[in-house]
Amino acid sequence: MGLAQRVSLILAATMAGFCQQIGPGTPQAGTIRAGETRDYSFEAGAGQFIWLTAVPERGSEVSLSLHGLDGTKLASTTQGEVFAIAPSAGTFRISVRGHGEYALTLQALRTPSADDRRRVTAFVATTEAAELLERRPRIAANTRQAIAKLLEVLPIWRELGASNWEGLAGHDLGNAYLSLQELAKAKTVLLDALPLRRATGDPRRAALTLSTLAAVLNGLGEYRDAVRYGEEALPLRREARDRKGEANTLNNLAFAHNRLNERDRGLELNLQALAIRREIGDREGLVLGLGNLAVAYRFMGLSDRALAFSAEALSVARELGDDGAVADSLSGLGLSHSLLGDFRKAHGYWSEAESLYERIGDSFGLSSAYLGLGTTNAQLRRYPEAIGYYEKSLALRRKSGNLQDQAASLLGHCSVFGKLGDLPKAAAFGEEALGRARRLGIKQTIGRSLRCFGELDRLAGRWEQARARLSEAVEAFRSTAADAVDLSLALSALAAVEMRSGNLQRALDLLKEAQQLVEAERTGLSGELRAALRASRTELYAMEIDALMQLHRIDPSAGFDSRALTASERSRARSLIETIADARLDLRDRMTAEQLRRESELLAKIAEARSKKTASAVDKAERELEIHQIAVRSAAVGAFAKSQYDGALRADQIRLDDGHALVEYALGETRSYVFALTPAGLTTAELPGQAELAKEVTAYRQELARPVTELTAATAAARWAAASRRMYKLLIGPVEKALERSNTLIVAPDGALAFVPFETLTATTPLLEKFTIEYVPSATALAELRNRANRTDKGGTLLALGDPAYARTGDASERGIAWTPLPNTRDEVLGIGGLFAPEKRRIFVGTAASERQLNAQDLNAVRYLHIAAHGYVDEDLPARSGLALSDGVLEVAEILRLRLRAEMVTLSACRSGLGQTLAGEGVMGLSRAFLFAGARSAVVSLWNVSDAATADLMKTFYSNLNRGQPPAHALREAKLRLAKGPRRAWRHPYFWAPFIFIGAPE
Repeated sequence: MGLAQRVSLILAATMAGFCQQIGPGTPQAGTIRAGETRDYSFEAGAGQFIWLTAVPERGSEVSLSLHGLDGTKLASTTQGEVFAIAPSAGTFRISVRGHGEYALTLQALRTPSADDRRRVTAFVATTEAAELLERRPRIAANTRQAIAKLLEVLPIWRELGASNWEGLAGHDLGNAYLSLQELAKAKTVLLDALPLRRATGDPRRAALTLSTLAAVLNGLGEYRDAVRYGEEALPLRREARDRKGEANTLNNLAFAHNRLNERDRGLELNLQALAIRREIGDREGLVLGLGNLAVAYRFMGLSDRALAFSAEALSVARELGDDGAVADSLSGLGLSHSLLGDFRKAHGYWSEAESLYERIGDSFGLSSAYLGLGTTNAQLRRYPEAIGYYEKSLALRRKSGNLQDQAASLLGHCSVFGKLGDLPKAAAFGEEALGRARRLGIKQTIGRSLRCFGELDRLAGRWEQARARLSEAVEAFRSTAADAVDLSLALSALAAVEMRSGNLQRALDLLKEAQQLVEAERTGLSGELRAALRASRTELYAMEIDALMQLHRIDPSAGFDSRALTASERSRARSLIETIADARLDLRDRMTAEQLRRESELLAKIAEARSKKTASAVDKAERELEIHQIAVRSAAVGAFAKSQYDGALRADQIRLDDGHALVEYALGETRSYVFALTPAGLTTAELPGQAELAKEVTAYRQELARPVTELTAATAAARWAAASRRMYKLLIGPVEKALERSNTLIVAPDGALAFVPFETLTATTPLLEKFTIEYVPSATALAELRNRANRTDKGGTLLALGDPAYARTGDASERGIAWTPLPNTRDEVLGIGGLFAPEKRRIFVGTAASERQLNAQDLNAVRYLHIAAHGYVDEDLPARSGLALSDGVLEVAEILRLRLRAEMVTLSACRSGLGQTLAGEGVMGLSRAFLFAGARSAVVSLWNVSDAATADLMKTFYSNLNRGQPPAHALREAKLRLAKGPRRAWRHPYFWAPFIFIGAPE
């Protein structure tokens, strides 16, 4: 006897011993528990047709698998019916899995007819298609292959009269089309399959097709029909005890209710679905449920919750290794950041999602990523790139048949061509989008289309037409309770039209409504995202100030100028003020040991990526850190929501000491304003628009920052004198009379003016000689910084780091970004240290001037923190700025982790006062990071500084402090010493003007 025969006999004997034997036509009742397998055996001759059925009782679920003599699986199905041709004679095994009661029957064992062979062929193709559709990650090529198989078998099942199998093939085909977002095709085949699925009497099958049809109708924007089919599916899901299916149906219903402006019902259904998924441990479904909740919260304007759920969805998707779910979650984070105005971060999330969608062949996801990338590029003024992405998105969406999604891509084109001034092309895209929106009856899309047309009318000077269209857009958004971004954009555009028409009070009413929407959106966000959202909607506040000042021109006695200053205060430095409030709660105190460990791990990962200069790795690591911080903040959202900004100082609440004056600037697109407030009253003046001011500032800064030597000192001084008189006339001249009795100026700059050292402005002599000048983000921020809890021990401690150990190459004359040795910084910090008693100073130089050493100190005991080193400022991505110490760069994220109570931080480094200027927020860079971390004030520089002159200035500065002078006054005296000193070159502001005092004086 051969080996194969012996093995066959052993297998047959094993089957006979452990499997219940069945014969044709006799039902076998059985019961099975979840996780168990029941096996049955039967004899079949070679080439015989095998037909097995397993009919489950209601509420039960079974799957079948047929195995041959050698154990090879011949067929498997979840449909309770198997067709096969026996490859050889012998004993076969049928395995039953699932749960509940069932009746197993060997329906036929015979010589196959032509129809029997067709049944087997169709069965094999149908089950293969199902396997292709179930593969993860889902690949478009697999889906296309499944569609081809299903299109072949559908007519076969129909001709054989196998309605249950025809219904299954139709359902799977519709699901495949849905996966590819070919929604019109999906709708047709699902409507054909639905009566067949209902006729089976199996609630699970009917519910599955009803729910899938509801998802398709949601995609097509047919929300009422989606609700109708979803509500028919829901009781069937419950009858079948299909908890996972019930959750899917609840999510589909929630989406439709949200789109129908029934937000409370939508949120309720989403929460029900999420609870079911958590209860049954459905991790894949959990990603979907979390993503749906993120969408729901975005609809409701609760961006903090949307971010938190998207972040959790991403975490679960990564644990599962599901690239499609990861991409969906990244896309959700991209959308949230885009709506909040943080377009750079949004671009990063969507770019990562794009790569994953391309890899798995998900055309719908890819079209969404393309749309997002088009939007972010447009907002970042990269118009050719935006058009390219919009074109790719539209091409995919035309293919899908989804009219609503097509409208979104068309509106992207409308917007970007409008910005480029090609109004006819913009209008053509807008007309096509509006036609689709009206056809679908989706008011939100109609509103977006009308808003685009209204903006085009404004650009063309068609004011009445713009008012009509924008008014209709506002009403469309209001009637759908549209998200805050849509409605606030329409309101601000309409307000601009009303202002142009002289309807100033109407414009103010519209702006107030828009501002309230933005304020509600800010709740619970991190300081960085609050700032981004505020900056993205800066026109709301600039327009309000402009409207009030125009009313002031009409009626100077009505107090509109005071209201305009109050509006300026309300709009400024909001993230800083709110972060000071947050600091009282201290997020780090609420973090677990594991969360702190994870944060440190991610910071190290960012540092490693930067050291390798791998930009993509840095971007990804920074996104991971943000996702971690979103999750941490979400856990404390209730507490942080209470710490939000509760109102700026009114103009009449700003208290100034005798001799002090507040000079606050508010920059606008066409007009800017300066407010000069003294104890005697308020004076205002109109200035040019921000573009013209920025041009003047750039030229002036270039003049000041040009290196000066003894040989060039005279000509440099003459150029500076002429330039400074021009800047004085522009910025101070209009209000100079109001400042005549002042000796201290508190300057609250805006936009590019944050980079102007006002001490250098000259009428007959520089302002340095007449005023002590302090810089603040706003009067309200100044009051908050003054109230910040600081040390009561005014003796305090000095912590100073200098002369870090750098590679000894290059020129060491400036503290620039070359990171060459700075020997004068050693003399600087040692000289400063000598002014303090030994027990009141901690000085670290050389290799000891390190981040590790800084973190090892008790910063609560530090009154003055002084860092003399090279600095690096990234004006596009301020979070990447830092100070170069011996063991690496102390970056913004690490500065934010410091717990400071310092009265003053001095950054004796190059350009430490620069950064990204966010409208209304000021400079986001190193100085703001130290204020965020707990410092009360900061001394920073506006350009590359001379190593030797800076060392001299700093020693004088601290000597003045040690004699009891307030910091701003002490800094002024140190500057005057250089400006009037014996070294002719050092009299030029290049040497003494870069350092400015920001924050609250002692």
